[in-house]
Amino acid sequence: MRFIHTADWQLGARFSQFGEKAEELRKIRLATLRRTLERCRCESVDAFLIAGDLFEDNQVEETLVLETFSLFGEFADVPAFILPGNHDPLSGPGCIWLRAPFSEPPPHVTILRENRAYPFGDGWLVSAPIIQKKSTRDPSLRMGELVKGLEGTGPRIGVTHGSPAIESKHQPDDHPIHLEAATRAGLDYLALGHWHRRQVFDGGRMVMPGTPEPDAFNSPQAGGPVANSDEKGGAALVEISSAGESPRIQWINTAMLQWVRLEVSLLEAESARADLDELLSTGTGDFGKTVLRVVLRGTPANDVREDVLEWLRERLGGFFISMIDDRTAPSLSCAEREALRRESPLIARVLSDLDAVEALVSGRSGSDGPDGSGAAGLSLKDLEAICAERKQDWREFDDAYFRTVRQVLHRELREVSS
Repeated sequence: MRFIHTADWQLGARFSQFGEKAEELRKIRLATLRRTLERCRCESVDAFLIAGDLFEDNQVEETLVLETFSLFGEFADVPAFILPGNHDPLSGPGCIWLRAPFSEPPPHVTILRENRAYPFGDGWLVSAPIIQKKSTRDPSLRMGELVKGLEGTGPRIGVTHGSPAIESKHQPDDHPIHLEAATRAGLDYLALGHWHRRQVFDGGRMVMPGTPEPDAFNSPQAGGPVANSDEKGGAALVEISSAGESPRIQWINTAMLQWVRLEVSLLEAESARADLDELLSTGTGDFGKTVLRVVLRGTPANDVREDVLEWLRERLGGFFISMIDDRTAPSLSCAEREALRRESPLIARVLSDLDAVEALVSGRSGSDGPDGSGAAGLSLKDLEAICAERKQDWREFDDAYFRTVRQVLHRELREVSS
């Protein structure tokens, strides 16, 4: 038996952070589904298996539902099995799976609406659909009962949707699945969906393939670019000869796009442009197939920040989608501080107080007063009293805290100025 196992397509995802570009990302996901069905045809697989979340939710636009249904209709030679997941659960008459057109699918498409065993090639497919968004119950629990008494020597394949029950890495109401659920149920392979990164458990018998198209940016390593790895944007081509044999898995790259996040610290314009130019050239690959997010950090002078932003906007024109996440907190010259005091006295005072608190916490305030207070007249005792009123611990104020507060203040200042 050979089949392609996918999950978490989430067709119709909003991608609201991308504004007008969101529609382009939605179209790409549907194109990727077509591309994967074509791969099924080329591989002459026995089935195309979707382990939940074909759709973003049960409220996606009707035109998308019809277009998706029509797409499956074009591939009548590819038997497809679709499981309701937690995003598109089998939750009642209003769900996608119980209303037209999926209420009456063509013969080659099976909607797995029941906890039951279906004939599947020379073996069996045991399904456990999701009927609600949240549940503390392991959806694979009933599979063992369903497997008992199945005839033949063909493979027993299970399919369900939920979170592998890794301690501290799942929510108790997120359909927790035992890490040896395949073995417990007597399955040769348990096809899962839900998490968007590739996961393999139970000696290779329980598999989460990840989302076929990336949908998030990875966290970057210090000073370098991070693209979605091959653990995102894929599917599993699975082969099993007979019951009791271990599955053989080939990972397939289905993604049409890569998502890349770059980070750079702005200090001086020329060096920042050079750093960004190198990262853009070496860390992004095909611009036209890249969703890019550039994160700017640091405390540059305003002219440096504006210089780099102008250069960067021109440089990003060739990317499929690009966005700039400006998290800088520009340093102010003496003249700029004086102007700030005149034009925005409240923000100027807050920034001054913030400087005084940071200096006091870091031990840089000196002891100008008899009580150990700094130049702003704030003593450690004063700070402790203020924090006590607000149920805060001043010792938790680290560099990251002060940096974040300054970024927020400067962002507010920019919005007021513009």
